[in-house]
Amino acid sequence: MKNGSSSFQPGSVSGELPARRAAVLPCDYHLPEVFERERERIFRGQWTFACLAGELPEPGDFRLIDAGGVEAVVRNCAGTLKAFVNTCSHRHSRIFEEPQGNRKLVCPYHGWVYDEDGVPRAIPRAQDFPQVIAAPSRFALRQLDLECAGRFAFVRAERRGGALREFLGEAWDFLHSVSAGLGERMDAFRGTIAANWKVVIENALEGYHVPMVHRETLGAIRQLSARSADIVDHLPEGAGHSWMVNKADPQWLRRWSRYERALGKWPFRFEHYVHQLVFPNLTVTSFMGYSFHVQHFIAEAAERTSVAPGSAWCARWNTLSLRDKGFALGTARCAQALPAASRPARSCSFHICRNAPSTDRVTASAFMTSEAASLPRSEDRSARRRCGSPARVIARWT
Repeated sequence: MKNGSSSFQPGSVSGELPARRAAVLPCDYHLPEVFERERERIFRGQWTFACLAGELPEPGDFRLIDAGGVEAVVRNCAGTLKAFVNTCSHRHSRIFEEPQGNRKLVCPYHGWVYDEDGVPRAIPRAQDFPQVIAAPSRFALRQLDLECAGRFAFVRAERRGGALREFLGEAWDFLHSVSAGLGERMDAFRGTIAANWKVVIENALEGYHVPMVHRETLGAIRQLSARSADIVDHLPEGAGHSWMVNKADPQWLRRWSRYERALGKWPFRFEHYVHQLVFPNLTVTSFMGYSFHVQHFIAEAAERTSVAPGSAWCARWNTLSLRDKGFALGTARCAQALPAASRPARSCSFHICRNAPSTDRVTASAFMTSEAASLPRSEDRSARRRCGSPARVIARWT
């Protein structure tokens, strides 16, 4: 789909395909061979999001990741994040079997010990391996490219193209601003979706379904302007990144100002809702910068995608004042007005509830799913946003 128009034009009762081939065909959403080609050329051959640096704060902290079908480990190596293929240089045993934790680079099979650069430094019966002793660097773990945009760490399994900043384009500055605003992590979650990764991303990019699917939660938002002129999609040419901005309702902003004076300021403040896609596997959403929702998508199979882990963060400088002044971030309606059993666990609205009990202190907007792009509108603008979908860039990469 391009410029909001379908590439299918029925030419007869049977529906003849036009001469111009669609960028993405229906079969591309389920054929294993197509998935393998996409994984090799998109997820392995370019930068993909791996984790947030703040999730590995201590030396020795590690997390297993999927880099286009290559199992790798991101590890805090003496304060520097590094990524290695999770395979011992000796007999190709997995070095880490647990998904995350804190320990040294030691192979559990034969006990080879690697230093912070992935070079073998201690080997049982070392005299039996004269080549390793003579040139240990030749037997180092395979290291992947890893670069950070603020606190967002990206890896690349195969070195193609330029540096991360070149790949991210305008998203570079956005991720740095978000990084400055991230405070305390409020929630983390995992999930698996029985669908192709392109379906998952496309669902995240369009909000036309919100009034039907999320009528009582996301569809109940009153903080955002419903005027079409206040909802702008940014679809730059390049790697496939895109973002949508929905301005806040002016009347709501005026009411909000009295609460903001009590809460204080936070580093990355703006007066809109933003949904940023960093192609192919990261979305970051926020309303006004007081909370952030980070989703990390992993293409596992042709018809299986996981979100692992997604996380919700409140803004830095905001958490302490919230606790000290007895405020709480509530759910779609004021938490005090709802019986406990009826409070939605994951909402997308924002209200300040004075002296709300600690069990009600949830960052509702932090749970905005990345699909909550808009309110009901007078026209279907979802097609424009879908121009930033995988279909827009798949053909170039594959």
